[in-house]
This record gives sequence, structure tokens and C-alpha cells, in this order.
Amino acid sequence: DGFDGLDALGILVLVIPLLNLLQQFCFFCLIHCFTAFSVSSFAFFEVSAASPGVDYTGEDLTAVLAPNHVSHNLFADALVKTVGLQYTPRKNEVISSFGRGVRVVAAHWDRKGLDVFPLRMHDGSGLAPADKVSAEFIADLLVYMATKSDYAEAFIESLPQAGIEGSVRNFLKGSGLQGKARLKSGGITGVRSYAGYITKDGKRYAVAVFSNNYACSMSEMTKGLEKLLLQLF
Repeated sequence: DGFDGLDALGILVLVIPLLNLLQQFCFFCLIHCFTAFSVSSFAFFEVSAASPGVDYTGEDLTAVLAPNHVSHNLFADALVKTVGLQYTPRKNEVISSFGRGVRVVAAHWDRKGLDVFPLRMHDGSGLAPADKVSAEFIADLLVYMATKSDYAEAFIESLPQAGIEGSVRNFLKGSGLQGKARLKSGGITGVRSYAGYITKDGKRYAVAVFSNNYACSMSEMTKGLEKLLLQLF
């Protein structure tokens, strides 16, 4: 089994089936475009879980998972700074605690084979105006986390169920996807985004939907993204 590429036009959409050995993989390729998107916790989840002093089975893991579930910006910023403690500055190098964390995160994903050039990360929460990331990077990360990471199921389960809990408790509520989607929301002025996994007909799909520089209200854009996902699934 492998991934087959197919260009998707219009709004940035990624749909990647993540299946078991008896299921077939399918890949819909994203348009390459930068977008501000507060899912930085995706980028350092595995680094945090594998960091010295972090107990995968204990309370420390709960802290690592928390920003995915409730979109807690303070936790996310604290996590990336904690990850940065692993970084050893070069001689005479002056670097902030955020900068150290970003270096560790980028180096980690580079070692895993991801193209980190599109990752323009300046904090852990994604609130910095200069934060940008490509849809392709999120696509590669989601595929890696579900198919190669030792923390795959813990990571997936850390995402709240759409229409039921967390930051997506009202998203897809009352629809056929309520409780079947685990998504991380991302929002800042002019941006509305979701990324995570949807289960349908026994198959698990990784989904990333990005909206950028829209002219309508955020609530209208949210309804539009709901409609898009319901049409796809």
C-alpha cells in the first residue's frame, strides 16, 4: 500500500486515510500555501513526550496533551519552552527560551524526514503574527503521528471529539460527524482552521482544513468549513 497524489483546488483541504494493514491508503495532496495556524502543539507533542523528565504514563503526559484538548495557549507556550531546555547554545549565541524550543522542534522533525522549511514558528501557541506553516507540513506531520510515532494513539485521543468536548464542542454538533471527528481548532484574526482525524466506515482519515484572509465573519467561515467536511464525508 502507498499514497497516491491528487491535486485539490480551492480551499486548502487535506484528506489522508490512515488505515490498518488490511485497509487501503489514499492521499489527496494540498495546495502549497502558508497560513497562520495555532496547532504548534502538534509540532512539539512527540518531542515533549520523549523529553527527559517527562513520564509518558503519568501526570506529565497530561500536561503535554492539554493544549490539544482545550487549546490552552499558556500551556502550549510553556511546553515549547520546556522542550527548549534540551538546546545547548553555541558559543556567544544569544537566544530566547522560545527560540531554543523552536530549534529543538525543527531539528526533531528534520530528523524524522519532514521538510521543516515551511515551519515558521516563533512560540508554542501560534499567536505570534509571524507564525506560519504550510499545509504540506501539517499533512506530513499528521501522517507521521498516525503511522510511525510511538505515541500515535495517545496523540489522536488527545484531540477533542467534535460536537462534544473541548474547543470543538460546537463544531459539527448535531451532524453525522459528531463524535466521529477528533480535531484541533486554530483561530486568529482572518484565520479559521481545523486539523485532526475523522473516522468513517471503519477507516480513519487525517484532515486539515485551512481558511485564510476571508472577508466574512468567523462564524460564517466556521459554518462553511463544517459544510465542506460534511460534503467530503
